[in-house]
Amino acid sequence: MAQVPGAVRLPGLDPERRYRVRPADGVPAPATINRSAPIWLATGVTLSGAALARVGVQMPALHPEQSLVLEVDAVD
Repeated sequence: MAQVPGAVRLPGLDPERRYRVRPADGVPAPATINRSAPIWLATGVTLSGAALARVGVQMPALHPEQSLVLEVDAVD
């Protein structure tokens, strides 16, 4: 049975601003357990600070020895 990780919330951002969340540049992509990683992992996603604080972004299921580093940048 596959486990689905929860969403990671990002508190402390300006709720009125929009932010782009994506895997960090220059860091190898982690190996995911299932084939259906969240679509934003490949393309990034832009959401409001309010949405990132309340809902967050769905994390992929990673192998235990893997990690994911995110870049979060404010967009104009």
